[in-house]
Amino acid sequence: MGIVNSLNKSLSHFATIANFHEVDLLNSQDQSTLPQVVMICIQHVDDELVIALPDRNLPLSIISLIEEKDVLVAFQIESLNDAKYFTKIFPNLVKKDAFVISSCEEVLAHFYAELPTLIPVFDIRNSSVQPLQLLGEMLRTRSMLLMVLPSQIATLDFKIARTQGLRLWVESTDLSLVYEKKYIHVVYGLYTHSTERLYNTLNDTALKIDGDSVASIAHRGIPVWSPENSLRGIQQAIEHKADIVEFDIHTALDHELIVMHDDSTLRTTGHDYAIHSTPSHVLHDLKLVNKHSTDNEQIVPLFSQTIPLLHGSSTAAFIEIKDNNPSTSTLLFAQIEQSRSPFSYQVISFHTEQLKRVSNHQQCRVGWLNDVVKEGDSIEQALMKICPIVIPMRASYNPYFGPLSDELVYQLHLRGIAVWPWTIDNEDDMIRMIAMNVDGITSNNLPLLQSVLRRGSHAE
Repeated sequence: MGIVNSLNKSLSHFATIANFHEVDLLNSQDQSTLPQVVMICIQHVDDELVIALPDRNLPLSIISLIEEKDVLVAFQIESLNDAKYFTKIFPNLVKKDAFVISSCEEVLAHFYAELPTLIPVFDIRNSSVQPLQLLGEMLRTRSMLLMVLPSQIATLDFKIARTQGLRLWVESTDLSLVYEKKYIHVVYGLYTHSTERLYNTLNDTALKIDGDSVASIAHRGIPVWSPENSLRGIQQAIEHKADIVEFDIHTALDHELIVMHDDSTLRTTGHDYAIHSTPSHVLHDLKLVNKHSTDNEQIVPLFSQTIPLLHGSSTAAFIEIKDNNPSTSTLLFAQIEQSRSPFSYQVISFHTEQLKRVSNHQQCRVGWLNDVVKEGDSIEQALMKICPIVIPMRASYNPYFGPLSDELVYQLHLRGIAVWPWTIDNEDDMIRMIAMNVDGITSNNLPLLQSVLRRGSHAE
């Protein structure tokens, strides 16, 4: 798994994407001017696959020359037959970093099944979808990234897009969008027909990382004010305009979803019941305790009680499935659909089996919680631990924050992977995460986090 050349820190918000016809770029000896991604159009010509250029065609064997450079390749394929043929020619791509871009959902579905570690990019530049339906179209696809035009995202709610984990490549000749802060953490790549012009624009643009571009995630509500995973804590997070509120669910004995972090109620209520073997009415009668709060009237919530709080709110939800019960995700989606009260959410879990079940549910993004990367791991080692898991599930990366680095966050963003670290309660650590350009910060102390984000503090 190769490491792609990094942009200068001030430019690292956007990957530069070049068309293969700008082949002279690849011959440059200056690493800083290399694009991060080269887009190659693959077509069937005279009974063989070729690299299609405006004025000529080239054999696929030339791809090996590209692989010698520190760039990623995006294969643009529109025909399902070409996709099947391509898979036969390059079966080893399952072990490589590469993108496949297509406006044909059947093509992306083929690669999803046959080469699941290829990073899919759904090309909707020629789509007739109306702006108001664009968000639903984006969520419906299993792609990691979407290729769009500026006109298609002009009316997009970027807060919803960001909290849903949507990430974009934008084709544009008008590069004024790089000056707009709202695009940070939604646009991961810029594609023009003149990469030289793009570089000149980026070099002249002072893009500042600050708190406005990082999402605030209230961990289990606001435990410094109310009992963790309580309805009051979730309500407070919404009232204080957290971008996202995170809470945990388990399945009780009677197939009711219970909001609780532990698999036992002992720590949070003082009464020891195993959730999976206890009826929900028993659990729901228990009062929650919190050493930081005098509010002793909060009881263990049912998941169904959180839906009315979230419906119509600008705060999205990270719903963590704590158990590995196969029915938990089924119950979750059934309750959301039956409520007829839609809200913005992602499902996160340490259990990859749960995420695989969830990722088959349309219009729901997932996030992999983990601490697999350790201090001292190289960037290549870290990517090898992360990418083979998250890319096939089209998931975000939700890690323990300690081992994160600027370079790892950059390399993950380049691959279309959002980074949501947990759990950060120290101001210095918050500032360090902002400087790394993470997508969001999870904290038990939402008031402190929001204060740091408002100040826009970052390490220089």
